Amino acid sequence: YSSPYSKCMLPEGLCIVDCPLGMVKINNDCVEVCGDGIKSVFTPEDYCDDGNNNDHDGCSSDCHVEPGYVCINGGPTQADYCSLPPHLTLEQSKENLNIILLKFSKDMNLQKDINDLAKITLSATDPSLYKYSIKRLDNRIFEVDISPLKSLPAQDIIIQFNPIKLVTDTAGIYILQDIYTLHIK
Repeated sequence: YSSPYSKCMLPEGLCIVDCPLGMVKINNDCVEVCGDGIKSVFTPEDYCDDGNNNDHDGCSSDCHVEPGYVCINGGPTQADYCSLPPHLTLEQSKENLNIILLKFSKDMNLQKDINDLAKITLSATDPSLYKYSIKRLDNRIFEVDISPLKSLPAQDIIIQFNPIKLVTDTAGIYILQDIYTLHIK
């Protein structure tokens, strides 16, 4: 018998096992202990350890990342932090139809101007006839003001928000890389 952590002295067949941090020796094999908050550097990517054996908190009772969740920062010295990734909705203001609200489900860690992190695309009969500006209302809501450059008849516009860089919430969980679309009139 041999494992990457054992040193077998043949021909006697005796093994000395030195387990890495986050694993314990059981029957001369190194085994991860689920729920202790310590994750060995040798564990697979879908393994997590948030320091408990509870289900429905992102890291299951058998220490696997639960569907829809993301777990980060776990290792030999700290437990995983598990959370649902932030999501974004686009919504037209009821008070001013030229205003689109970008609403994140969590506080976002946007140190830079959102214009540097995402691309807004306007699809209209002629998108060059419009301009837009983005203003931060708080750490979750951004306001996109879409204005025609001249008097135009009413037309449908499709707004797309596409994160071009990794955008994270304040805990470091990335927003899903996707194109978010809103069709307005």
